[in-house]
Amino acid sequence: MEIEQTVMFLNYLFDGVFLADHDRSILFWNHSAEVISGYTSSEVVGRKCYDMILLHVNEKGENICNSSCPLKQTIKNKTATEMSLFLRHKQGHLIPVTIRTVPIFNDNGLHKFTMETFTKNNSVGNFDQVRELARKAFLDSLSGLPNKEYIDSKLSTLLASEAIGDSNILGLFFIHLDNLKQINNDYGIAAGNMSLKAMGKVLSDNIQEGDIIGRLEGGLFIMITRLDKKSLMLNWSNKLKSSIEKVIIPGHESLSMKICIGGIITPLGESLEDIYHILDEELKVSRDVPINVSVRGLK
Repeated sequence: MEIEQTVMFLNYLFDGVFLADHDRSILFWNHSAEVISGYTSSEVVGRKCYDMILLHVNEKGENICNSSCPLKQTIKNKTATEMSLFLRHKQGHLIPVTIRTVPIFNDNGLHKFTMETFTKNNSVGNFDQVRELARKAFLDSLSGLPNKEYIDSKLSTLLASEAIGDSNILGLFFIHLDNLKQINNDYGIAAGNMSLKAMGKVLSDNIQEGDIIGRLEGGLFIMITRLDKKSLMLNWSNKLKSSIEKVIIPGHESLSMKICIGGIITPLGESLEDIYHILDEELKVSRDVPINVSVRGLK
């Protein structure tokens, strides 16, 4: 059975349904999938299923998209799977669902593509558990800030927008604890973790309403800001750098943190990968400055 013959009746199902190829690229997304997930077909078709769309989470709050993904298992083993999981709605909350994945073969017995269905699991009544899973799924346990998965999703949505409020530009910072490796070597990993926690606290205390701060990995943090002028971003950066570098870690009074900050003011429409690459380049420059903010692509 070819995909054209299959999609004719899938839009009439109450279950969310999507079809994916062997690379987990989404080929089709039915109407119920739009209703349940909040994502339209045009937003997901052509993207990978693990590309921060649904974010399947198990009962422990662990993201399984890159580990025990049911679709990946079916593609590999050509056998159906069924799991009770949580998926992330476009607006960020988690929805309990039953996931079923099925291999689809053509008339010659060749595995052409794979179908996944997801149905709301109304038997899950412990909504405190759902909220706790949402917290675990999107929160960096060390710094207490939103994690990379949340930031990737949020930033991708913002970059794809035509405007944010009355603006079509976005301010972004990479903030890096540049001597984290040295701290770990000289004072121990516990001291390094304490430094990251302290840094996260200072960051969260110094953002404006509407700004978003998160930890991407290691000593690298990101800030999405409403600041839209280079002078304002430089002023904020200098204040933040001074605040973090004055922090004293209990029991390690001789420890000092070295902070580098790279920022950009950019028009919307860029890809997430390009933005991260540009911010990384700005951060490299900031190691000599050590604060660097660029305005790019604006008339």
